[in-house]
Amino acid sequence: MQYDKLSAFRLKAPNIFDFIAAIIIFSVFSVLALSASEMVTPYQLGEPIKIVFTYQALVHYSFRTLLRMVLAMCLSVCMTLILGCLMAKNHRCRKVLLPIIDILQSVPPLGVMAFIYVSCVKLFPGSLLGLELASIITTFFSQVWNMILSFYQSIITIPSELEEAVQIYRLSAWQRFWKLEVPRATPGLVLNAMVSMSASWFFVVASEAISIANQNIILPGVGSFLSEAIAQQHTSAVGMAFIAMFFIILIYDQLLFRPLLAWSEKFKEEIEDDGIYNTSWFFDLLSRTQFLSTLKIFLNEIYNKMPKISFRKKPIKKKSFQSNLYKILSTLTELVFYMSLVYGVIKFFLYCYFTFKIVQVIHALKLGAITATKVIIVVLSASLLWIPIGVIIGSNTK
Repeated sequence: MQYDKLSAFRLKAPNIFDFIAAIIIFSVFSVLALSASEMVTPYQLGEPIKIVFTYQALVHYSFRTLLRMVLAMCLSVCMTLILGCLMAKNHRCRKVLLPIIDILQSVPPLGVMAFIYVSCVKLFPGSLLGLELASIITTFFSQVWNMILSFYQSIITIPSELEEAVQIYRLSAWQRFWKLEVPRATPGLVLNAMVSMSASWFFVVASEAISIANQNIILPGVGSFLSEAIAQQHTSAVGMAFIAMFFIILIYDQLLFRPLLAWSEKFKEEIEDDGIYNTSWFFDLLSRTQFLSTLKIFLNEIYNKMPKISFRKKPIKKKSFQSNLYKILSTLTELVFYMSLVYGVIKFFLYCYFTFKIVQVIHALKLGAITATKVIIVVLSASLLWIPIGVIIGSNTK
C-alpha cells in the first residue's frame, strides 16, 4: 500500500518555538519593508539630505544599508543561477561569458560607479529610487562574480556516478537542476556568498556618499553617516558607526548565513565524519517549530503532485534539419559577435588616435603601471600571509 501524505495531512497546533520564530521573522521583515518604502520618496538631484548624528537615526540608517546589501545579494544569487548554469551547459556561451566575467571581476565597481549613477538617475528622475538602485547595482558588482564562478565550477565537476543516477531516475532538466546541481553547489555557494557580503561593505559604504560631476550625492545609510562624521571630525559618531556595522554583521550572520551553513551540511559529499558541524541556534529554533515543519511537508507534497516533464533520451548519431539549422545560427551569431568586437576595438583605437595626444597616453600608461604595481604587491603580500594560514586551518579541523 502507498501512503498518501497529502490526503492524511493535518495541521498541527503551534508551539512556543513558532511564536518566537514568528516574532523574529516578522520584526526583520517589518523593518526591511519600512526601509523599502522610503526608497521611492520624491527627490531632485542636488537636493541636500541632512544626516543626523543620533542613535535613533543611526539605527534607521543601518537598516537602510542592510536592505541594500540584502537586495544586492538576492540579485547576485539569481544572476549566479542563470549565468553559472548557462556557462556550464552551453560551450558557446562559455567561450563568451567566461572571459567577460574574468574581466569584470577585475574592474573595480568604483570605476563604473559614475556610469551606473547617471543611468539610474535618468531611469527614475525625480525619485530617490534611482540613487537607491545605483547603490544596489554597485554592491551587486562587488558580490556576484566569485559566486558565478563557484556555481559554474560545482556543475562542471559533478562526478560520473551522479550523472548515471540522473539517467537511472530519468530526471528532467528542471529536476536535475534543483535535485542535483543546486544542492551540490550549495555549500560552496554559501561560503562564497559570505565572502561577497563581507567584500561588499566597502562598496556599499562608498556608494552612499560620493561626488559625481561636482554633485555631492548622499544616501541615508551607515556610509553617509560615517562620511559626514569624518568630515565634521565627530569622533563619537565615528565610533557609533563602527558599532552599528558590527551589529548589522551580527544580525545577518546569525539570522541568514549561520542557518544556511547549518542547512547546507546535508549537501556535503565528504564520507569521513570529523565530528565538527556548523550549528545555528536560529536553525535549531526553526527546526523545532510545528507550523513551519507542517507547512514544509505540505509544500513538498504539493510539489510532488505536480506533473513532471518526462526524461527524453537524445538520439545517437542522428542528424536533423533543426540541429543543422541550430548549428548554422550559432555559428553566425558567434561570427557576428567577433566581428562586432573587432569593429569596436578598431573604432576605439581610432577615437583615441584622433582625440588624445601621445603624451597623454604615455602619462595614462605610467599611472596604470603604478596602480598595477600596487595591486601586485598587495596580492603577493596577502598570499604570503594568508596561504599558510589557510593551509593550517584546512589541515586542522579544530
